[in-house]
Amino acid sequence: RRYSTWRKWSFGKVSIVCCLQIYREVYRKMTRWVPTTTRKYAVAIYNYHGNGETKLDLTVGDTLHILEENDGWFRGFKLRNKSVKGIFPTSYVHIKQALVENPG
Repeated sequence: RRYSTWRKWSFGKVSIVCCLQIYREVYRKMTRWVPTTTRKYAVAIYNYHGNGETKLDLTVGDTLHILEENDGWFRGFKLRNKSVKGIFPTSYVHIKQALVENPG
């Protein structure tokens, strides 16, 4: 008797949850990151502990420079440590207006 691939490889709800998480990560990587034009600086209003090497940990009060945005996420770095770049949720930060007096 032949079994479908789903029946053969399914291990219950755990497999379904894992597949959905993997799908979300792949989808997030496939969508295009767009450079920010107006929203450049932000302050963390919540702590965020990212699970993964591409995620940037935030502590309340951190000042951030935003480089790109993509569907509810920002990519940028903390002004305290410019060498570490990562992504973080847009809902965890408050955008600050900045005026540049002497541009580069």
